[in-house]
Amino acid sequence: MSVLTVFGSDAADVFNPDVFDFNYTEYRIYANGGDDVITVTDNTPTTIDGGDGNDRLILSGGNDTISGGLGNDYILAGGGDDVVNAGNGDDRVFGGTGADVLNGAGGNDYIDGGHGADVIDGGSGDDFIFGRKGNNDLFGGAGNDTVNTGDHTSRADGGTGNDLIVARLKKGADHTLTGGADADVFEFVYQSAKKSSDVTITDFELGLDDFIVAGLNGQDWVDANFAFADIFGVDLLTEVDGNAVLDIGFKDTITFEGVSEAAFTAFYLDDPIAVG
Repeated sequence: MSVLTVFGSDAADVFNPDVFDFNYTEYRIYANGGDDVITVTDNTPTTIDGGDGNDRLILSGGNDTISGGLGNDYILAGGGDDVVNAGNGDDRVFGGTGADVLNGAGGNDYIDGGHGADVIDGGSGDDFIFGRKGNNDLFGGAGNDTVNTGDHTSRADGGTGNDLIVARLKKGADHTLTGGADADVFEFVYQSAKKSSDVTITDFELGLDDFIVAGLNGQDWVDANFAFADIFGVDLLTEVDGNAVLDIGFKDTITFEGVSEAAFTAFYLDDPIAVG
């Protein structure tokens, strides 16, 4: 086993270990301070610590461990099962392919899981989290976050703060959503009539939380007399095991755990729902 270990300076370093002809089995790169640019274009497993500064860390394949450190970093993990700790700062993190663990830590981060079954935690700050492809576990953490499940079955938890959780109802994806503390908005976008999607909200609170159902064209319609019953001969709202279940069309349903059909109907008779 041959390991290439590199220590950067406090200045802005530029480094690409692929320029060496020797066949290393692992790279370990410690950039220290400065706005560094580190690029790894082969599949060698790599450990990178960006240190302080606004770093640009770009990797290709391999199972990598990446720490952005302090600063506003750009991190592209690429292929492989990667672990990314972006560190404090307003970071942009892209998981690529593989089953990744992506942590934003402090700051207002943008985190895109890419393909694969990922675990994403935004940490503190107002984060944007996009699961994209794969069965993901998504956590907004503290702050007013936007969490988008992506196209496959996922779990999403907004954490503390006034969060927006977007569930994409596509390819039969079944999502479990938790808003967390404070006032949250759940938005549902149905995109396919071929397979049904069943979504469960674990902590919907009438009068505090809200939800929107968006159609294929991204537009919503509001019916001020929305009464859930006998629209085109179909009951839209039912109750299963004490939980209100809303049929939003295209074979998709939303279950509101802990909210009865009667309570749901009574509240929304005077407060219209956006449906489309």
